[in-house]
Amino acid sequence: MVLLNTPIEKYIHDNISYFVKREDLSCKSPGPPFAKIRGLYPHMKKLKAEGVTTVGYMDTAISMAGWGISYFAKKLKMQAVIYYPQYKSGFKYNQTVFIKKWEKFGAVICPLEKPNLYQINVYRAENRFKKQYPDGVWLPNGLNLTETLESVCKESFQTFKQMQPASIICCVGSGVMLAGILQGLNRVMVRTKEINAVLIHRQVNIPAKRTKILNHAGFKDYMYSGFFPEYPLIGNVTNALNIIKTEYLYHEQARMKAPFPCNTYYDLKAFEWMINNIHELPQPILFWNIGA
Repeated sequence: MVLLNTPIEKYIHDNISYFVKREDLSCKSPGPPFAKIRGLYPHMKKLKAEGVTTVGYMDTAISMAGWGISYFAKKLKMQAVIYYPQYKSGFKYNQTVFIKKWEKFGAVICPLEKPNLYQINVYRAENRFKKQYPDGVWLPNGLNLTETLESVCKESFQTFKQMQPASIICCVGSGVMLAGILQGLNRVMVRTKEINAVLIHRQVNIPAKRTKILNHAGFKDYMYSGFFPEYPLIGNVTNALNIIKTEYLYHEQARMKAPFPCNTYYDLKAFEWMINNIHELPQPILFWNIGA
């Protein structure tokens, strides 16, 4: 159900070649084209082995996480309980499509009235879930799972053994996917010149986000001690990391078209930045496409 060694494809824009890591192909249909759930399957499989029968999650109006949770829950004969923000004006963004996916895979669907900030929605939904399903397990925001980090690290390690890009571009939400990429990059000892992490929305504290990503990647000790003997290139990787603000808000879609399936709320924002700056990027260039 989860595919490894996704392809690297070559494209050309304005006579400049760039490569695309097609991580949108990491999950078999009818699961979501979304690499972040790569670690979800082993995590839910482990929960199932421990006797857990029910998992809960608070989804957003544009995320594919609930789709993946519902899909794997059905495969594992578990029960998914998905909460979503119920807007006064009706369904927004991708909600209509995603709710049909949840229904298809047998999820219990729970609208959350008077939606608020995402963190408040999560708090409210988790409390309701724990009261109704005291033996259930609540899945963390953005599927920030250890298994996700490990699986992305393995995939990026294999990727960077095949090619050594001078520039890497990817979108950044929670930062877990990028942290896995950084780990794999470091372990294969690639001296990348630039890692351009393009935020999916502009209302982000860049220094705090950078610290969070590096902590996810396990580089915290390096930041404090200046020395990390196991992986001697950590300094190179962290110094090459650029966190770039986008012009978009979270629920806005990027306007540019890509020659491959690319998520308009997430990856396409980074792809647009890459195309706009392609003449200044060191080559070879690798775009890491997380979802379609």
